[in-house]
Amino acid sequence: MAGVYVAQIPSAGTHPRSEVGKYLNVERPPLLRRKLVEILFYLSVTLSAFSAAIGLPLPFAIGGIVTLSGAFTFGVWILSKDRLPISIWFAIAITALANLSQLLRGELPVFGVGLRSFLFWVSFLLMLCYLLQNQATQRRVLLFLSALVIVVVVLSGVQDPGYGRLRLEGAAGSFGNANALAYTSGIFSVALLFLSLRSSKKLRLILWAAAAVLFYDLFLTVSRGGLFAYACGIAVLLISVLSDRGVRIGGIVMIVAVALGSFPGAYLLSDHITALGERVELTSESKRLNVYSLSTLHDLKDTALVGRGREMVDGVGSFPRPTEHNTFLYTHMTYGGIAAWVYLAWLITLGIRILRMMRAHHLPFSIKLEVVAMFGMGLVAQFLSNQGQQFVCTIYVTALVERYTAPYGRRQIGARLAKQREGERSNQEPLVGLPTGHDQAGFHGSGW
Repeated sequence: MAGVYVAQIPSAGTHPRSEVGKYLNVERPPLLRRKLVEILFYLSVTLSAFSAAIGLPLPFAIGGIVTLSGAFTFGVWILSKDRLPISIWFAIAITALANLSQLLRGELPVFGVGLRSFLFWVSFLLMLCYLLQNQATQRRVLLFLSALVIVVVVLSGVQDPGYGRLRLEGAAGSFGNANALAYTSGIFSVALLFLSLRSSKKLRLILWAAAAVLFYDLFLTVSRGGLFAYACGIAVLLISVLSDRGVRIGGIVMIVAVALGSFPGAYLLSDHITALGERVELTSESKRLNVYSLSTLHDLKDTALVGRGREMVDGVGSFPRPTEHNTFLYTHMTYGGIAAWVYLAWLITLGIRILRMMRAHHLPFSIKLEVVAMFGMGLVAQFLSNQGQQFVCTIYVTALVERYTAPYGRRQIGARLAKQREGERSNQEPLVGLPTGHDQAGFHGSGW
């Protein structure tokens, strides 16, 4: 397109104030406010993980700290006059509609059964979306959360007598059950491997070791969904390794190391491999598949507006625990269609933004694939969990997706094109990194 200059974008791993960062507006230096939010996040997520162990009453002491931290972050964001991410507005809307459903049922809103977790979700999402705007802060957050998972497993991990699967005692939040732990370990493990592709050789070894420990924790949970999500993430990682010249050597070394370590690893995990095979063959699997039967359509019709409430959904329905392991169905049954369909619209919106990001030319291909891998793993976690969007790993995924796809929102595109036209009319140099003519045509052709 005549008059449009597209800058040559440096490869990933360059100086934090690269042209990629200028275009995305995400590489700001960590200011005092960001440091305060970062400290509050570390404090909140740590207290949430060890709430039962330290003996503090969750609804009051820890819940108050998390909620106040989220409110502080919201205030910081408003004072900075920056636009709130669209995921924040969706989370607020879903939370408000879930409370409305409970209120229409005659139950207590906000502090009612199952509703406090929504406050935690919105608060952590606010903090992570704010922190992940900065590249250095994103690395620290990822390393901290990965280390926290490892520490929680070491201090609270026990094995069930049945299949010997890993579960946690004395831990709460996103570490409350084996499946949640599996998704958390898997997502952070793959995220560390992607980070290693853009790190120095010394740090790369540390990241590989931490990723291996998290995978070991994942396998100990004997979670079928967690392993499936991990396999999807690794598949996208391999595509990134084999397609990006800048990371090909380090990635090949990583693949060789994984291959060599798989033999002793298979010996150490032999008992759990056998247990996993037994779980796959369980006849009780049909109980989960019952969710996708015709009777579910009647349940969805009955909860088209107002849900049944958490206590009813967990114990009563057309079949035992009818909405188990599916966030959309669980939200629909529990809090009604008014909340569930907004949740689904949110996922579709993020998916459309990712498609736009993949068509643009401003990001390295490896970063695009990282966003796709993280979003895909997060979708698996939500498709196979009751409230998967509230896991700390999926909240991290949402913040990461917001970081790289926010420029591809409809309003942001319109604002950049308006500035482009102003620059052309005043004979000024067009903005660096604007979409090409092909991209603009794609943007105008979309209704989002």
